[in-house]
Amino acid sequence: MFKLTRHFHASKVLSETARKVWRQILGMLALLSFLTVLFAILLYEVERGKRCYVGDKGCVPPESIADYVHTGDLILVDKKGRASSFANVFYGLWFCFVTLTTTG
Repeated sequence: MFKLTRHFHASKVLSETARKVWRQILGMLALLSFLTVLFAILLYEVERGKRCYVGDKGCVPPESIADYVHTGDLILVDKKGRASSFANVFYGLWFCFVTLTTTG
C-alpha cells in the first residue's frame, strides 16, 4: 500500500503537509487528550452517585442490578435511585472519547 502512494500526487501532498506540521498536530492531540481526561474525571465525580454496600442499612440495590449483586458488594446509586452508569473513571474516559470522536 505504501509503495502505491508514490504514484499518486495527492498522497505526496498529504505526506509533505504532515511532515511540515507534525508539531502542531502533536500539540493538538496532546491538548485533546488532556481535555478528554479532565472531562472524564469531572463526569465521574458529578455522575457517580453515592457509594453503599449491599446489605447495609439504607442501601437498597436498584431493581435493574438486584439479581447481580450480593451482600457486601459495593454499588453506586445515583440521585434517582438507579445504578450509576459510571462505576469508575475509565467508564467516564470511554464515554468522553467516544462522544468526542463520533460527534466531532
